[in-house]
Parts: sequence; structure tokens; C-alpha cells
Amino acid sequence: MNRKINSILCSLVILFSTFGWTSCDKDSAVEPLSLHQIENNATKLYYGSKGGVTIIGGNGIYSFSCESSLLKVEMTQSNYISFEPLGVGNATITIKDSSGDSYILNVTVAYKSEKIIMSKLDATVVGDNMTVGNQKELKEKVLATIPVKVGGGYKFVYTEGEEQYETK
Repeated sequence: MNRKINSILCSLVILFSTFGWTSCDKDSAVEPLSLHQIENNATKLYYGSKGGVTIIGGNGIYSFSCESSLLKVEMTQSNYISFEPLGVGNATITIKDSSGDSYILNVTVAYKSEKIIMSKLDATVVGDNMTVGNQKELKEKVLATIPVKVGGGYKFVYTEGEEQYETK
């Protein structure tokens, strides 16, 4: 019986040792190189604003390259790359770690734009000695001269980058 207990104990020691060595190997595995909150290897920036990405995974020793003149790219921390758009278009940034793992980031730089859709047109006519009929007639003439009709709109494209406003 003593021999049977020793055999079981010996088997358990071997089993737990093997499990321990296997789990150590999994802990030392390096995660693949990726970027925080970036999906499908692509990001969009607006001309006149700045952006950046945080590198995760890999072995922690990073470098990058960007052949495009559209972006000013700088590694500001050991795992953070900042971007400043200098023009509009597409650029590619290659990020590598010292083990040779790499990540291709496609960057699109566009002008920021805003659409305003007209839901209602109105005008106010005020004048001395005008009859209600004259005011109504003048209001109809003014409304007819507005180039955008209900359902149409305007698109504003900001080609000069972000505006800086002072509040007082």
C-alpha cells in the first residue's frame, strides 16, 4: 500500500510539474503587434487637427516608417506615435518591433465638413405703412429668391484646419 501511495504521489508531482512548465511557456508568449482602438488597420484624420495611436503587443521595442509627405509623424513615447496632417489624401505607416513583427496602418486625411439641411424657410417683413397684403406679397418674393429649398442644404468644407476661438 505504501508503494501505491508513493507511485500516486510521484505521478501527481510529474503531472503538476508538467502543467507548471506548460503554463510558463504560455505566459512568455508575445501578443501580436496591434494598435489600441484601431480596426481594420485604418484610421481617418482631419486636416488641421492632430492625432495618434498607442502601440500594444509586440516585444515593446518599436520603430516606424512613413514615406508620405502628407503626415508629420513622430514617436512621442515608447509606445505612442503622433500624427499631424500636412495635406489631404492617403498615407501608409509601417510599425515594427525589434523581433520583426510589423503592422501596416492606412491613414486617410480629409477636410472636415459639415452638412446643414433646410427643414423650413421663413422670412419676416417689417415696414411702416405696409398693408398685410403688401407684407405677404413681399415675403413671398423674398422666399422665392432663396437658392436652397426645403430638403436641400449647404455643405461647409473647412480647408484651413481647425479654427481657434476666443471666449470672453
